[in-house]
Amino acid sequence: EEQEEWLEYSNKIKDAFRKSPQKDGVKITSNYYKMLLIQRSRIAKKAASKIPKAIKILKQEFKSGDRWLVYCDSIEQLDQLYDEMVANNLSATKYHSKIDDAVKTKTLDIFSQEAGILLSIKCLDEGVDIPSITHALIIASDQNPRQFIQRRGRILRRDDENNKKQAYLHDLIISGSDISDDSTDNLIKTELMRSLEFSASAKNQLFADKQLRDIARASKIDI
Repeated sequence: EEQEEWLEYSNKIKDAFRKSPQKDGVKITSNYYKMLLIQRSRIAKKAASKIPKAIKILKQEFKSGDRWLVYCDSIEQLDQLYDEMVANNLSATKYHSKIDDAVKTKTLDIFSQEAGILLSIKCLDEGVDIPSITHALIIASDQNPRQFIQRRGRILRRDDENNKKQAYLHDLIISGSDISDDSTDNLIKTELMRSLEFSASAKNQLFADKQLRDIARASKIDI
């Protein structure tokens, strides 16, 4: 259903672009066109299968003493993940822009000192330094390389105090079904290229690349 909705938005986007006026040979796109792009991107960011996949990863991988930073797309998705974690006996703390500044500061202090799982949105992309983070789980990501490079850098801080030797990054990516067109292929390719960027400097590069190329073949994508 989500892929069909993606294709519907893609058709609307193509139509809006086709109807856009030109100035000096350049298309002048409307706010409506930009709104369609944003709405389409949310389909991938909020894909329903991401929550159960995140729960599975956390249940398998989280260990006492770990410090996990989990990136969600919206407060709605964050709350949904939090509720599912509670249902699965996983404890977590929320951190987003709607929380009082004093509470956010206390939350970060507790997280730095006592470890655990911190659910966040974009407000942790810049200006917050927590070198003790050991794991990151990216549930939703923009296609902007600057953002995901910042997020990778967020967990690659040295932390001699806690004898941190390495960090672990889990990146959820979208793959396709039999229904596809150029727009879905481009989405999947962009997702795969982001993860290939992550794997390029990873200790498990060969294993990660094999997984990504298997997904590419299954989705009939040339990377």
